[in-house]
Amino acid sequence: MGQENATDPIVNSHLAAIYCRVSSERQEKEGTIQSQLSELERIAAENGDIVVGRYLDDGYSGELLERPALDKLRNDAGKKLFDKVYILSPDRLARKHHYAAIILEDLTRHGVKVIFSNRPVGESVEDRLLFNIQSVFADYEKAKILDRLRRGKIFKMKQGNVLGNVPPYGYKYVKAENSRRAWYEVNEGEAEVVRFIFSCYTSGECSGIGGLKRELYRRNIKNRHGSNRWSQSMVARILSNETYTGTTHWGKYRSVENGAARGYRRLKNTARVRRSREEWLPIKVPPMIDDTTFSAAKAKRASNKCLSCSTVRHNYLLKGLMRCQECGSLMYSKSCHGTSYYVCGKKRNSFPDDAPCGNTRHFRGDVITRPASRRSK
Repeated sequence: MGQENATDPIVNSHLAAIYCRVSSERQEKEGTIQSQLSELERIAAENGDIVVGRYLDDGYSGELLERPALDKLRNDAGKKLFDKVYILSPDRLARKHHYAAIILEDLTRHGVKVIFSNRPVGESVEDRLLFNIQSVFADYEKAKILDRLRRGKIFKMKQGNVLGNVPPYGYKYVKAENSRRAWYEVNEGEAEVVRFIFSCYTSGECSGIGGLKRELYRRNIKNRHGSNRWSQSMVARILSNETYTGTTHWGKYRSVENGAARGYRRLKNTARVRRSREEWLPIKVPPMIDDTTFSAAKAKRASNKCLSCSTVRHNYLLKGLMRCQECGSLMYSKSCHGTSYYVCGKKRNSFPDDAPCGNTRHFRGDVITRPASRRSK
């Protein structure tokens, strides 16, 4: 009886977990994470192990240590829920050598054996050396991939290709086919709106961007989303986009790490920094307006900005930062008899068919910005 139990595969099996990661939405849609999962489940079954947990990080970069499924895997390892973890390769664990070493040390400290494809990481010097070499090459491979992508994009741009399938309002993106390059084609319906915006703004028919968006609403002119409610940022982007003069630019910004970011994020570099103009790559596109009109709009925007700054009578510390508790709209600031107040912005909405916000409360600016210690007194 005891001899039968010793050879029973259920008795000899281990509780195992599976960790899979893909680094892009494209890989996620193509189902590569499912192929990883199927392969690792097959290996675990061949080894006679019982899979008790599957930890999947869909679309998370290996350059990040903080990933939701990976954190849960490490927490569950500390709870002794399994004693093995199957991973396809070291680059699925991390793309940074020191991150991979931290994770591996954490798992082995809890008595969890890590298995990459069919090879476990043992305690011998040779096993550790192999793991370190694989981790370093994963880091190196990531750097080479990024460099090849950057150089490939630059090469395509210098040949006149336009990269990016979200063109400015007024254009439509035409994909590259056979020997034809990718480029922007004028959308005549939207192009007429662009010309109207520049004409109305530079001629003085509208007092400013706010008046221009109200005029677009009054004329029932639709934006790209099919709505006649234009935001000021939409109109401002059109007036400041020099693509409409016949030249667009690639490489205006570079991605950097956002030190203020909190919580989980899928990519490491989630912030953008503007490059110097000398680094931009110009690409010719069909023009919609002439340089004179664009320069006139640019000069008027600069003039209006100076005038708006000089006419400000009161400075509001939290202007543009507070939102209404009822409807979520930004609160605007006003002054009454020398006292500043913050009121829901939907009370003075530009669109007449909007129902006004039901929040009747207003908040005194001096009370909100007063230090807590002084308020308590």
